Amino acid sequence: MDCHYIRDKIQDGSITTKHVDSAHQLADVLTKPLGKEIFVPMVSKLGVQDIHSPTCGGVLGNEIFSCIE
Repeated sequence: MDCHYIRDKIQDGSITTKHVDSAHQLADVLTKPLGKEIFVPMVSKLGVQDIHSPTCGGVLGNEIFSCIE
């Protein structure tokens, strides 16, 4: 979309903008340096997983990597 078109629609009232709190601004995790208390929940909301942590049943599927419950 053309940014000038959007600007014009905002100015004529066809489109309204609303404030989005930083806690809900998922793009921040990709564009800003964030502290751990904000970064970890954001990454979780994006569904990012630690590829280095052991998984239940893992790719190898042997007893060493299975979950203990």
